[in-house]
Amino acid sequence: MPCEFDHLRRCASLSALQAAVHEMCAPFGSVVQLDVLCAVQVGRQQALCFLRMGSMEQERQAQEGLHLRSFGDRLVLVLDIDHPWQDEGLAPASRAMAP
Repeated sequence: MPCEFDHLRRCASLSALQAAVHEMCAPFGSVVQLDVLCAVQVGRQQALCFLRMGSMEQERQAQEGLHLRSFGDRLVLVLDIDHPWQDEGLAPASRAMAP
């Protein structure tokens, strides 16, 4: 995983991760949709971030600039989270959230 994502892995909460993803993508345009799926498997917490930018050109630039993958019509970023999140009501089961 590229080192530019290290700060995302250390986010203390889901809301902090969402804000950090918006900030990371800002140089390429605006994030118009961000869905985060949280999962715990084999003792490891992961965040799957699915996002859409304001235009196809912004998505292309973000994909190239941040080395993101695409999944269908969205960009995707998979992160291993370094520690349990402190968000209220966040259970170990998968859960999708939008800002």
